[in-house]
Amino acid sequence: MNAVSALPGLHKSLAMLAAAPAVEGLILAEDSLVDLQEPLWAGAICSAFLLTADDVIADLPLDDPAEPVHFLRAVPITANEAAWVRLKGADALRDAWAEAGVDIADPTRSAVTPS
Repeated sequence: MNAVSALPGLHKSLAMLAAAPAVEGLILAEDSLVDLQEPLWAGAICSAFLLTADDVIADLPLDDPAEPVHFLRAVPITANEAAWVRLKGADALRDAWAEAGVDIADPTRSAVTPS
């Protein structure tokens, strides 16, 4: 059984991510990169989020003519991983994670350096 660790400051980072569309005009979509350029929580190696499709939470249908709401997963990533997404794309980073056996849900994970 995994122990739950405290991630002080993560609530602030998530609030900044949630406010980005209203404050920055950012459109949040799958494979979007949101780089806060500071640790996401105290002691974190991650400073950005990669937004990915969430296959656990189903889309929320809305009345016509509105489109359904798509839920995204905010995956914490390091500055090097964010740079890799900018250069090669989100799929290349996902491939590197898979090759290295990285558990992206582990807040204490090691950074991957894609090649």
